[in-house]
Amino acid sequence: MAHPNPPWPRAVNTHPHMLAFIAYCLLFEIATLLSIPFLLTIDKSHKPLYSYSMILLAGKVIRGEAYGRNIGFPTANIDRRQYAREKHSVKFGVYAGYAILPSGKKYKAGIVIGPLDSKQLPKLEAHIINFKGILYDKKLTLILKTFLRPFKRFPSEMALKKQITKDVARIKKLTF
Repeated sequence: MAHPNPPWPRAVNTHPHMLAFIAYCLLFEIATLLSIPFLLTIDKSHKPLYSYSMILLAGKVIRGEAYGRNIGFPTANIDRRQYAREKHSVKFGVYAGYAILPSGKKYKAGIVIGPLDSKQLPKLEAHIINFKGILYDKKLTLILKTFLRPFKRFPSEMALKKQITKDVARIKKLTF
């Protein structure tokens, strides 16, 4: 028998998958508030009502080599040590997703995972589309939504810039 006056709004969806998603969101918020580096992979598909797939990364923005800035695509580099300690296995490549700033503002982003450097740590960086500002020493959350392409080396800086321009145009068109 349904509760005649439930203590929750009637609009709350109590489907088990929705409850699991709400629990996940609360976990993510707690990790964010406590500044805990966080990676969670969700890969569920329940059509037609539910369809989501994302990878979340959070960490402190550190100084990089400024190569992206020098070629016109500045990036926020995430401290990789926690990621490496937790032995995550995100496929190396370029992703479309979001960057969530400490203020809570969300921007579309092109996110690069990999390759490994001489210390066996993967590159974790994001070109935050339409963002102007400095994020050093602040916590940044990255949501990887769509795998765009594998990581690859380019024969020239011009070829790299051309590919990044294509990637950014593709990300701007995506709705997720």
